[in-house]
Amino acid sequence: MKETCLVMRKSQIRSKAKRKLLNNVMSGIRYKSAGCLPLRASTIVELRKDEMKMLKKTLLLVLVGLYFSSTCQAVPIPTDIPDASYDLKRSADIGEYYKKEKELHQEKTVPDKDNVVNKTESEQEKQQEGIRIAVSRITLNQSEILTEEELKTITRKYEGRELGLSDLYKAVAEINALYKAKSYITAKAILPPQKIENGVVKIQLVEGRFGNFIIEGNQHTKSSYIKERISLNSGDLVKLDQLQKDIFYFNNTNDVAMRAELRPGKEVGTTDCILLLKEPAPWETTMFTDNAGSGESGLYRIGMVISNNSLFGNRESLVINPTWTKGTMAGSVSYTVPVDNRGTRLGMSYSKNQVDIISGPFESMDITADSSDLGVSISHPFIVGTKLKVEGYAELHWKDSSTDFFGNTLLDSKVKTATIGTNIRTLDTKGVWYSQYSLTSISATKKDVYNNKDFWRFNLSAIRQQALANDRSLIWRLSGQLTDSSEVPSSEQISLGGMSSVKGYTEGMLSGDQGYYVGVEYDFPLQDSKKIKGLVFLDHGNTYNSYHDGGQSHDYLTSTGLGMIYNGSPDFFGKIVVGIPLDSSKEHDKTRIHFFLQTNIK
Repeated sequence: MKETCLVMRKSQIRSKAKRKLLNNVMSGIRYKSAGCLPLRASTIVELRKDEMKMLKKTLLLVLVGLYFSSTCQAVPIPTDIPDASYDLKRSADIGEYYKKEKELHQEKTVPDKDNVVNKTESEQEKQQEGIRIAVSRITLNQSEILTEEELKTITRKYEGRELGLSDLYKAVAEINALYKAKSYITAKAILPPQKIENGVVKIQLVEGRFGNFIIEGNQHTKSSYIKERISLNSGDLVKLDQLQKDIFYFNNTNDVAMRAELRPGKEVGTTDCILLLKEPAPWETTMFTDNAGSGESGLYRIGMVISNNSLFGNRESLVINPTWTKGTMAGSVSYTVPVDNRGTRLGMSYSKNQVDIISGPFESMDITADSSDLGVSISHPFIVGTKLKVEGYAELHWKDSSTDFFGNTLLDSKVKTATIGTNIRTLDTKGVWYSQYSLTSISATKKDVYNNKDFWRFNLSAIRQQALANDRSLIWRLSGQLTDSSEVPSSEQISLGGMSSVKGYTEGMLSGDQGYYVGVEYDFPLQDSKKIKGLVFLDHGNTYNSYHDGGQSHDYLTSTGLGMIYNGSPDFFGKIVVGIPLDSSKEHDKTRIHFFLQTNIK
């Protein structure tokens, strides 16, 4: 019987779903070293009826090859047939890279716990030294802060002696030092005017209490939101360290900066607390452009990030992010809301894209793809300190993706993921560490390929920014992914290539079930300017794939290059790099330019 042969090399078949589809439908097909896939007419006759539907899609793949060659020759299957879920994930990864990149190049400051100004302090007017007094006993009114034994330890040193006024003021100063050591800054001992009889001297203890809490500067934040996050109330003793802790925690779990001033209250013995807020603008709009798209669906991207930082006055965050290329329309919306006064936030998100092939050999084949991602999340800060912040989070996602070819659905997949993870930030005298660890359970179904398949994956990423002399810095980056299975859905794969990983290659040139990326960047000021910096870098990454038929593959990318960063103002940020490939398992251009520009619109 006449044999029809379509030759495809294994390294040219990027989509594992297509590869499995061929395996399921065509018996006797094997990946050989030469990579020839024979399709016999007799095989088709023996197919069961329930396999005819899969055959139809397989033949579509065959027609793709025959479209370009009528003879039995090696036909390259492009890696750019759109996988919308892969593009959606890559777009999200690039967005996170840009966000972190801007943060890395902003000036770092250690969080300040000295956020309270005391305007109640005043020196007690001291009387002139006069006659000396025989002091038999010192009496004090009852204290709610200091114990009787603590006070007695001080006063007994001055009893039974002949003292001058300076000696009595020393006793007062010792008591006030004890108040200060316990952070009760408005509590104090005073020596009131008095008539001394029988050698008994009275020292009065004035332990200040909060009067009114007054909030200023909260144009877009409800006063109740602020008050709920301060543990002190009117009538409480004025304790400085507790007020400082509350404000420090607030500043590190909100996008609002708070400080406090203590002023004398209207009533004797009270202190008013003025909480002063500095809020970001309620609406912020950022426009950006880059060349992080693909040549087949549009290389140059333009987009906007529109955010509201306090939609209903409780520091809710609404972010809308549309992005366009010539052949792609994508967008996302997210909303997070605080659910307690300790920084726990609940979030929802939805993203979607539609991709059309507008260039390349498949332009005329009416290939379209779309994908969506619905997610819910919760996060909570477990440690909030001056040098260490640890935040835990959990996420659920429901992802749908489909690819159509000449009006027929070629791939249709649904993926559910459940993730737990942690974000860690560590500050030291020389720099900052950012790290993230996550474990994800994946449940995937792909129409006509597999049903209800479960995976898990572990991801890590770490960034170290090391400060050097003369405003120079080193930035180290590491990321990786491990999985327990082969043929993980494309939306859950690790990708390499482009601005956010191995520069000098097209965005997402490699993808795999497992892999890693390491990179180092050296930044230095140009012409003694803090606004413009030069950079040189070295990147390397590797991906690994395993297949159900026992086959394995791995690919790698290595590059170096140089570039420039502009961070002249909070309203404009830009980065441009020239990447030079050094070594790769894939064909590539000699150099590639990547750029990213972002500006805030007021």
